[in-house]
This record gives sequence, structure tokens and C-alpha cells, in this order.
Amino acid sequence: MTRIAPSHVKASDAVARVAAVFRSVGALCEEIRNDYGEDIILQPQFEGEADRFRIFGQVKYLSRGPLKDGVIRIPLGSSHVKRWIGFVEPFRVFVYCGANQKLYSFDPARQVSIWDIYTTSKKSQTFKISEHDELSESNVSDLVWRCRISHLSRLMSMAESQIELSERAGIEIPENARQSISLLSFELLRFLGVAEGGGISLSYLTMVENAATNFVKHGDALGLRAAFMLALMGQEPIVRVGLPHVLMENGTEMAGMFVRSYRPDLWARLKDVHPKDEWLPFGLEAESN
Repeated sequence: MTRIAPSHVKASDAVARVAAVFRSVGALCEEIRNDYGEDIILQPQFEGEADRFRIFGQVKYLSRGPLKDGVIRIPLGSSHVKRWIGFVEPFRVFVYCGANQKLYSFDPARQVSIWDIYTTSKKSQTFKISEHDELSESNVSDLVWRCRISHLSRLMSMAESQIELSERAGIEIPENARQSISLLSFELLRFLGVAEGGGISLSYLTMVENAATNFVKHGDALGLRAAFMLALMGQEPIVRVGLPHVLMENGTEMAGMFVRSYRPDLWARLKDVHPKDEWLPFGLEAESN
């Protein structure tokens, strides 16, 4: 009689737990057949639309629980770690602990640098996991949001690099680079619910007006742009997971352009509060003159 190896059962339980947690936010889990160090691919979605990135993962089952200091230490092969920290798409190591039946997740690149892994002679690297790395249905949405924001940030940074290199070389800036920044800025606002089918969400407009009239009205050095940026940083996902500088800057510009275009009445009221403010979102008015 063929018996099922206990290790296979544990590995299957770990994968099933990861899949169940991500399924709670609509993500699909696929096991990888040709294994080069990754066990699963997770496909997140936003309002029924597949995100344009996937999360790759290595899944581990661990029988022992945390030590007295509350930390779990797990060794991983240096060759695999070198591969993972070079991934373009998001990568996570998932650890299911049989002792406490908790699932953990961490990014190896946050504990070891590319320099460290390329210059070491060690065959393995030891990683630390604590309660801050616990993953469950209650916080998996934050992980997906971090990956979504990271994806947008990487694409926008590439577009800005094209522009910067062209300016240094004194050559014409590729139009697709400018278009990418505009489209990615719009994507950010759409994901955050700031940009809606009919224009800008009322909740965002209220936050902008409150910030402009109550928070920065006495400081024209901050001005309208600061009000738009504060309102953007106050969106629910961003409060929890943060926003990289490149997205914060361009997202603010796009939000300002939208309000100026779709709500000229509000823009006029804001300009009345800040009559000396000369901010032109994305400089469109200046370019048209």
C-alpha cells in the first residue's frame, strides 16, 4: 500500500493556508510545477480586474514555534535568496507554523541586501520572523496594497528615469515616458477611489477644501499643492501602507489637474483662499500659453 509522506501533507497544508488567506481578498493561487525555488503564484485583483502584477512565493511548513524571545529563525539557501531578491515582481516567503497554527510572510530583500548575498560564502542565510510578520485575513489586504503601490512606483520611476536621462543627454524626451507618468498617476487615483467615472470623489474634494481652508490657509509657502497632497495621503489604504515619493508627487499633480478641469468652481474657491498661489498642476496652463 502506498503511503502519503507526512512531509507532503504538511507542505500541502501550508499551501492551502496561504491560498485561503489570499482568497479572502479575491486573489487566486496557482502551484508552480517547474520549481526553481518558488512554490506558488498569487494573482491579486482589484474590483474584479486582474492586477498587472503577480506575487511569487516560497511556502515553508515549520513544526516548531517561536523561541522565548518570540522570534522564529529559519534558514534559506543563499542561491535561492539571490534569485528572490532580484525578482522584478513582488516575492514573499510564507511560513506556516504548525505549533501555533499561524501564517507568517516576509520579504527576504528587507533582511539581506544584494551586496550581502553576492559577497557571502555562506550556503544559507538565517531570517527572523516575529509577530509583526503574521499574515491573516485581517491584514492580507495591506500586503496586496503594498505590492500594488510598489508595482506602480517601479513603473513610474522607470518613466522618470527615461526623462532624466534624455534631459542629461540633451535629446528629445520620449513622449511615451510622459504619457506613462500621466496614465500611472491616473491609475493611482482610480485605485484609491479618488478618480471616479464622473470625475473626482466627493470625499476627496471635501478633504482638499478642508485642508486648504483650515490647515494651510495661513501658510502660503505650503499652498494649494500641500492641501491636495495631504488629502491624498489621507486616503485609507495610504494611511496604512504609505506612498513612495514618486507616486505622491505625480498623484498630487494629477488630482490637481482633475479638480481644475472638472470642478472649476471649487478651484476658484481654493484660489480665493490662496490668491498668491501660482501652482499649475502638471504645468498645463503654462504650456498652452
